[in-house]
Order: sequence, then structure tokens, then C-alpha cells
Amino acid sequence: ASELRTIFARGDDKLRKQISDFNHAVAVNPNTPGDALGELARDADSSVRVAAASNPNTPVDSLAVLARDNDITVRIAAASNPNTPTDSLAGLTADPFGVLRKVAAANPNTKGEGLATFARDNLGIVRSAAASNSNTSHEVLAGLSRDKDSAVRKGVASNPNTPAGVQIGRAHV
Repeated sequence: ASELRTIFARGDDKLRKQISDFNHAVAVNPNTPGDALGELARDADSSVRVAAASNPNTPVDSLAVLARDNDITVRIAAASNPNTPTDSLAGLTADPFGVLRKVAAANPNTKGEGLATFARDNLGIVRSAAASNSNTSHEVLAGLSRDKDSAVRKGVASNPNTPAGVQIGRAHV
């Protein structure tokens, strides 16, 4: 292993690509054990980290780290993994990328205050994802039912946990 690291460090691009391709293949394999995925979650190649973040066998502590990765594609992959810890998903509420906030708001592991914060987002796509999440509280759904964005109201209407008494605002013509 140390010989490979030395060769890798010397800058052999062909070998570097082969190693990254191999690591990516291991990271996407649904039978890869968690300890190996934990190692791959620290790979220098962001495509390997994306694959590890997408794998359901990746340990939750690694997913928590991946949710804070510098690369947006890695953070999106972690936000879409249903095993990403709730507190890590809630930590994404202030991320500057709306698509990432939308993915985190839709994650079935997003709960409580994280969903309430996503429901107050300035982007309708994020509020809509929060409105559609079955973990969104009745109180938050009631507030979203009066949202100016019809896609948000549609999310509330389609959410199986929307209380029967909630009136969905009409579309403005």
C-alpha cells in the first residue's frame, strides 16, 4: 500500500485514474461493508466521495462528515441518503445552494426544527419539499397551506399527514 501511495504521489495520472475508478466501483457496490465505505468517504476524488455518500451502507458518522464536504455534489449525495443523521440534515438549512436544501428537506430522516426551517426558506422548491415530507408537523403544514406558491400548497394537499381540518389556499388567477 505504501508503494502505491508513493507512485500515486508522484503524479502518474493514468494510475491515479485507475485507482479512482476502482475506488468508485467499490463505493457504488451495495455489498461493500461500512468500514470500507468509511475509508472511501475520505478519498481525494470527489466522485468516489459522492458514491460513498450515496451508498446505504456508509456509516452515519461518515455521512455526517460528507454532509459538510466542500464539494456541493458530495453534500447533495449525503443529503439524499436516508441514513444521514437528522442533525446533519438540519445543518444544511443554511447552505447557499437551494437544490441541496430541497434534497435535504425531502429526506425522510429530516425532522422537527430542520423541517420547520426548510418550510420558511425563501425558495418555493425548498418549501414544497418540506410540505411533501411526511415528517412535517401539523402546525407547519397548516402554515404552508397558505403559501403564495401553488407548488407548496400542492405538497401540503398531497401529504398524507396533513390534518383533515387544514384548508388549502386556492390558486390565485
